[in-house]
Amino acid sequence: MHCAVNWTLGGPRRAVKALLFDMDGTMIDSRRYHMGAWRKLVGQLGLGDREFAIAERGFGMTNRMIFTQWFGPNGEKNHDYDELSERKESFFRELIAGNQGARAGLKRLLERARRNGIRTAVATSSTASNTTFLLRQMGLQRHFDAAVWSRPGLRSKPHPDFFLEAARRLAIPPARCVVFEDSIHGFWAARRAGMGLVAIAERPEDLLRCRLWTPWVARDFISVEKFLRFR
Repeated sequence: MHCAVNWTLGGPRRAVKALLFDMDGTMIDSRRYHMGAWRKLVGQLGLGDREFAIAERGFGMTNRMIFTQWFGPNGEKNHDYDELSERKESFFRELIAGNQGARAGLKRLLERARRNGIRTAVATSSTASNTTFLLRQMGLQRHFDAAVWSRPGLRSKPHPDFFLEAARRLAIPPARCVVFEDSIHGFWAARRAGMGLVAIAERPEDLLRCRLWTPWVARDFISVEKFLRFR
């Protein structure tokens, strides 16, 4: 049995075989904790508003891409990006630990997808340590068939690499996948992957921005079910 959703405006209703989920800002409302961690790292390094603004605009991108914008294309010669990334993410985990759960309706959606034979995957620009930490905090570590996180060889969103790798691991054609995302970088990545897109927009001011990308915009995963009709 498959989930049916029309993911192209005015187009035919198609059978969906996989649901792919961005994590930060989509599965869990983690943005403010990430910004707190970036602010702390910026302060420790003696950097300023420019670098924080780059990190803020880069929400949804890999840390490595943000560091490249901070320090330039040759910045890694003078900075250990892996150490900086882990330092920032340790700040993040300290801030969010025990303070935030999964977005409303997510667990129910995942359970319904599984009962209907729909494959599921996490496709996040975050690190392996953050991904496993947050899945455990949300109680969802056993609810996904695959998880793709930042690693060498995968280009950061807005490139489609994370979503295409998730589809490959699930053995599902990209055209039969639907992506759940909250960031512009993720919207670009989903479109470039040739996948359907459901945007998560919790704040009213985000609704118009998201509707420029997709007619399917939801505040949480409870309201997502009006787009996904299980049969």
